[in-house]
Amino acid sequence: MSTEHLYKRAERADEVADPDMKDADPKEILAATYDAWLGIFDQYKDQDIRYTIDMLYRQACRLVRPFKEKMAGTITEKELGPIADDPHYKECEDNQRNKSGQAVYRKYCYAGLYLSALLNETDLDRLSIGSFPAKLEEVGYCLQPGKTVEVREDAIVGNVGDAAQGGIGIVRGTCEGNVGWDASGGIFPVFGAVEGCVGYRATGGMFPIFGKVKHSIGNCVTGGIFTVYGTAEGNIGYDAAGGIFIAKQYFTVSMNGTYRVDTEGLEKDAELGRLLDELEVACRAEKFGEVETVARQIDGHVRKNYKRFKERRF
Repeated sequence: MSTEHLYKRAERADEVADPDMKDADPKEILAATYDAWLGIFDQYKDQDIRYTIDMLYRQACRLVRPFKEKMAGTITEKELGPIADDPHYKECEDNQRNKSGQAVYRKYCYAGLYLSALLNETDLDRLSIGSFPAKLEEVGYCLQPGKTVEVREDAIVGNVGDAAQGGIGIVRGTCEGNVGWDASGGIFPVFGAVEGCVGYRATGGMFPIFGKVKHSIGNCVTGGIFTVYGTAEGNIGYDAAGGIFIAKQYFTVSMNGTYRVDTEGLEKDAELGRLLDELEVACRAEKFGEVETVARQIDGHVRKNYKRFKERRF
């Protein structure tokens, strides 16, 4: 059937044709709702995307919500033809500055907002992104419990899991932005590379880092558990008001991101070492129910056994 019978490209953000769901298949639904969303996106193309992200996401939610039961299972880059054909790149000022102090601009396809809505608002349970012509931004935005976003080894994306409320965000490829910014929940195993921050301003969530993070991990957080097995080039837990931080290779534990325990004490903590090993095995096997269980055990163990801290910053 023609997608014209599903939606028309909106002339105003609050005006979209009523959908005809009767004979639509998932491919038609994606093409029609994405085209309608682009009509809204275009109305704000001259505005700073940082101030319209949430509105654009909510509009996408409204468009795809009527098709909740029509979309199920896993969606991959192979089903994203309409987005590849019309990616609508937009330049956005980064939070970073270059050596001269000038703003850094990144150019991404913000269809990641639309895909996040499609995942969160329908019966889809997994969005798996591999090599794709468009560099997707805001993948897994407002990620919900029971939903999974995967960035595979051959993928390059922008931010992953911003404002996540739950779910699972797996980064095996390259994230040029941030992971779990402002997250309040969820599990975010990083096996690949993150060029930005992990868990910045998070209030909850589990962040096992096996790969490489160029900037900070857990800065300015009030909650969450951060276990660093890999490489952290920036700060860990800087200016944090909560959270638990374990940097395995440095034999350090920190609560509230400010002080760390005696190195010798952690080296002799066989129980914590066992829990960290179990956590890694569960993450690599994608047994995330076990990850949650081990994370609770780590939280309890650290809070019980590490009450005295040396006044030494990370």
